[in-house]
Amino acid sequence: MRLTSLILALLLVGGLYWWFALRGPVGPVGGVPGNTSATAAEAASQTAAERDRPVEVVVITSRAAPVADTLTLRGRTLPNRRVAVTAETEGLVISEPPRRGARVEAGDVLCQLDPGARPSALHEAEAGLAGARIEAEAAERLSERGFTPETTLAARRAALQGAEARVEQIELDIARLEMHAPFAGTLEEDAAETGSRLGIGEVCARLVDLDRLKVAGFVSELAVERIALGQQAAVRLVTGGGAEGQITYIAPVADPDTRTFEVEVTLANPEGRIRAGMTASIEIALPAVEAHRLPQSALTLDDEGRMGVRVAEDGRARFYPVEIMREAAAAIWVTGLPGEAEVIVAGQEFVRAGRAVAPVPLEASALR
Repeated sequence: MRLTSLILALLLVGGLYWWFALRGPVGPVGGVPGNTSATAAEAASQTAAERDRPVEVVVITSRAAPVADTLTLRGRTLPNRRVAVTAETEGLVISEPPRRGARVEAGDVLCQLDPGARPSALHEAEAGLAGARIEAEAAERLSERGFTPETTLAARRAALQGAEARVEQIELDIARLEMHAPFAGTLEEDAAETGSRLGIGEVCARLVDLDRLKVAGFVSELAVERIALGQQAAVRLVTGGGAEGQITYIAPVADPDTRTFEVEVTLANPEGRIRAGMTASIEIALPAVEAHRLPQSALTLDDEGRMGVRVAEDGRARFYPVEIMREAAAAIWVTGLPGEAEVIVAGQEFVRAGRAVAPVPLEASALR
């Protein structure tokens, strides 16, 4: 028994010696090695190296080239002139009305009113004018001889002027019995019907001038400085037709709700082939700018939500905000990049700005 106890004691002492002498000192917590800081530093070093390991990305070498820019506005066609011909005197319509859609020339009669008692009133006024003229002439002769006081002469002259004004007033009222077209155009609706009564200010007919058209659209405050009066513009109709015109109006004040400026393009419309009120687009050619042609898939967003592309520069990824200048089915033209750039077209979603990248070149023609 004593021999067995001795052997157990020796084994215990040997085990303790091996633990303390060969395994090293014990840390603050039992069973934990004392070199934990060195292990943590080694792990951090390995993590940093892993983070800086280059990520393979596919790039194309893009070079900026002059691209003709076009500003496209949405709008509608408007008549060049539109007027409501109204009565300046009152009376019954006695003329046969031209019907809507009828073509009229400048000076054509649109409505004619019954003169009523106006001719009789004119005869009476003319007779009164003749009598006033005789009395005024007699007073002039007597005044020259000293037989008529100046007050009587002045009264005769005033009576003559009043009689003349009365005749002119009735003649003008009679002239207003006929309402004429102020310009050549097309009737929007039937003129006033025969037998209807028109009062002062009531509409005889509505006339539009379609020989020339205006196309109105709205341009943003960012683009308004890029256009000018007199600039050529192409108008494209929703029906597929089109015409060329010039910018004749740019609003000096923006719409308070949309912050856009109204633009009008005037164009010739022979025979009225383009109707007013049609949906149309206005295409305005702008000076060429340097832009990059890229696949649409190259676009991405940064952490702030800005749209742009990532490029490979000096072995690192960099983000550039861009502005889309033109779009096509398979490509876009953007501005905001350097003159030449290695644009990441695959893998851009897996790298952030500053991350090491290993660019894999791809021919740009392969994306066209």
